[in-house]
Amino acid sequence: EKAIGVARVWLKKHPVDANAYMCLGGMYGLRARLALMQHRWIKAYFDGKKAISNTRKSLKVDPELYDSYLGLGMYEYYSGTLSGVVKVLAKLLIGGDAARGIDYIRTCKEKGYFNALAAKLLLIEIYTDAGSKFKDPKAAVKWSEELVKAYVMHPQMQFVLIVSLFEDKQYLECRKEAFEYLKRIHEGVPAYRKRYLPRILSAIGSTYLVEKNYEAALDYFQKAAAVIKENPEVHPARWAVWALVKAGNVRDLKGDRAKAVGLYKEARAYKDEWGFWEYIDGYLKKPFSEAELSGPLPPP
Repeated sequence: EKAIGVARVWLKKHPVDANAYMCLGGMYGLRARLALMQHRWIKAYFDGKKAISNTRKSLKVDPELYDSYLGLGMYEYYSGTLSGVVKVLAKLLIGGDAARGIDYIRTCKEKGYFNALAAKLLLIEIYTDAGSKFKDPKAAVKWSEELVKAYVMHPQMQFVLIVSLFEDKQYLECRKEAFEYLKRIHEGVPAYRKRYLPRILSAIGSTYLVEKNYEAALDYFQKAAAVIKENPEVHPARWAVWALVKAGNVRDLKGDRAKAVGLYKEARAYKDEWGFWEYIDGYLKKPFSEAELSGPLPPP
């Protein structure tokens, strides 16, 4: 709210500042995303409309402000791929052409200044989306390796590579990279914090799961879930709760339905801040099967 207020005051004095319009559009866009997460559809609609309006105005003032293409690309892509109420609202805003959205994001990646890195990361996310028709894990691996070289000892960039390798079905390389990540946490390498343990342990477990090494997978999912008990008064990380769900999946595959149901119920006892209940409820009704093994690495 404060940032939007500052931008609006600035633009009254500087009405042809393209960067200011871009920033204002980005701030409205962030607020619209928050409203979507809270299912405040009308608020999301009006903030989204303001986001697009200001972003387009930035390009009208300066057609070579390529950073603005990131925001436009995101709206085009996600409005063309989302479902339900969100998709209806998005279509009211801009029509939703996912392919055009990717072209916009690529333009930002290749020509942008402030947002080029964000555009590259977003394309990697799209290219590793199991449900996307634009999936291109090989390109994602290539770009992720570039990021790891450019940002040495950066946990987020390394994890992006781990996800990309997993989606490209390079499970051995994925696990090798994940073990190196885990080693850096245990050695106390700066930025590799202990709060990242659940996600890297779950990642290792997932590589074993797709290889049908259920004992090893269960071991790592249990280690990831055990992090919850270290700080029981703190709401657990989503990866730790998701590890409970994945441990339940393994129990189903091993034919131990009673323990699987127990794990699903344990995971469902936590406040659903990540949209897990939909999946958990499905597993409670029907056991997890080998046909579902090729799912994505990150939690949905």
